[in-house]
Amino acid sequence: MGKNKYESLIRSIELSNIELQDLSCQRNNNLSSEKKSNLQVGLQHEIVEQFHDSLDYVVHTHFNVSAFHSEEDDKELAEHSINNENTLFTINFTLESTYKVDIANIDHDLEAYKEEFKLFSKRNVPINIWPYAREIISSITTRMGFPPLIIPTNKNVTPF
Repeated sequence: MGKNKYESLIRSIELSNIELQDLSCQRNNNLSSEKKSNLQVGLQHEIVEQFHDSLDYVVHTHFNVSAFHSEEDDKELAEHSINNENTLFTINFTLESTYKVDIANIDHDLEAYKEEFKLFSKRNVPINIWPYAREIISSITTRMGFPPLIIPTNKNVTPF
């Protein structure tokens, strides 16, 4: 994979649509008051599928958000020890982002850009969909009766 080939892909691709594919949320009304005062938020996202459909590049990204009580200081360790009795709520959803590819600006067919598309999914897709994910999370937490949860900005520093 060359930098020029990746740059060619970037010039040739444009976000055309973002759709919510699935959404589920669960609230634990039995969490004790003392545990509600010391909550941590876990946020995970991962690319679960990416494929070409004619001149479209489609990426599915799954998000998992939870607010949970933990005595652990190490947030990473705490996320692995989450159990339902310590979780206030969970939100799971998948976003489908569709990109149009202008084949006239690419020297080869889309299959020749397999590595570049993987890097694009890793570097660009999260930045493109993050505002939509932030809005969903904020809106759903409000609808669940909690203050809006504002997740931090995506600071993708994936090297080239």
